[in-house]
Amino acid sequence: MDLRHLDDLAVSGFTLSVEERAGLESGMRKRQLEEGLASIRFWGRITAAEADYLVAYGFPPSAEYPKKQFYFCTTKSFELQAFPDLTDEFSGKCDKLTGTLRGDPGLVVGGDDEEEEEEEEPEEEEEGEEGAPRRPKKVKFIEAHRLAHRVLAMDSDLSIVPRGAFVITPTHYLAPNPSFAGLSATEAASAASYLHFRRPVAEERRSVLDREGALRDVDFLDPVSEDEPSGVWSIRVDEGEGTALVRSLRWPGYFFVHRLGTQSFGGAYFGNGLPNRDLAFML
Repeated sequence: MDLRHLDDLAVSGFTLSVEERAGLESGMRKRQLEEGLASIRFWGRITAAEADYLVAYGFPPSAEYPKKQFYFCTTKSFELQAFPDLTDEFSGKCDKLTGTLRGDPGLVVGGDDEEEEEEEEPEEEEEGEEGAPRRPKKVKFIEAHRLAHRVLAMDSDLSIVPRGAFVITPTHYLAPNPSFAGLSATEAASAASYLHFRRPVAEERRSVLDREGALRDVDFLDPVSEDEPSGVWSIRVDEGEGTALVRSLRWPGYFFVHRLGTQSFGGAYFGNGLPNRDLAFML
């Protein structure tokens, strides 16, 4: 969400300190200028043992779809770094590690034996008379990989937008819908009014991406009302405040807020990055 709208989530009880907000805003602005991002927004905060992670995401200027570039920093340093690449091997390792994070992105994961093996392995072979090619440096499996894997998995479930907020242009460029006037109180109370901001899972929605011309939001995004199990999203509309608050029960700590009748909306996550293991017993 836009940091300017972070106060809208005050009702959830989560926020950033003045120092964290200022540091993150500076880091986000720097990244946006360096990489020419169309926009950059706050994704959330992953709590850890020694320092928390602050996560942001940007939209590349040439994005033809809901494509994001993720960045992170810690509450000890607000210099945003891009997520490291995740290989199939590292993703498999991440799937087996379900505990909380330490808060040190460079921490080698896997135990002292693995770290010692990494240190003892030479970075390059000795050169002979004709010279030997350098041995590629082995990439260490570090906590930043775990963070990236966790955030990407969560974002697929959590990133949502109001129905009608985005369109695909005739050139298949993702763009905000200038005619979007916000949801009414009645519309905001329905789970069908919120759409996953990701590549659609339903095959019939994927197929429409090949059509020529502009696409309406209903043509290519999956509504959260189709999520399983039913009831995984909680919606509360406050007509007095003019807001709708959407909460994920699968990922406790994610809140999405929309100001009724306006183009203002956004969501953020505050938590340890672990799913609700008791969800099946709550629904």
